[in-house]
Amino acid sequence: MQKRAIADAAASVPAKVAATRLPELAGLPDTVSGFARAVVALRDAHAPNVRLAYHLSVWGTDIAYSDPSDVTVDALAVRAAAFLDSLHAPFPV
Repeated sequence: MQKRAIADAAASVPAKVAATRLPELAGLPDTVSGFARAVVALRDAHAPNVRLAYHLSVWGTDIAYSDPSDVTVDALAVRAAAFLDSLHAPFPV
């Protein structure tokens, strides 16, 4: 979804959330940010003991194979962190 985002903003990518009409998801936006918050809401409602975690993907550059510079890796990490922050759905420990 980050690859589709404008300026690494999860709210810029559409996703069906409120359209599900699930009561637990009422009021959430139909965006990837809303989807991430829906995952947390559904976990909280139905499986509170389940731990959630984000998967980090760096699109376009596979740092394991391409051996980019440290500056490139740092820039990719900053972008990934910005996208994850834009989800507004922190997963509590």
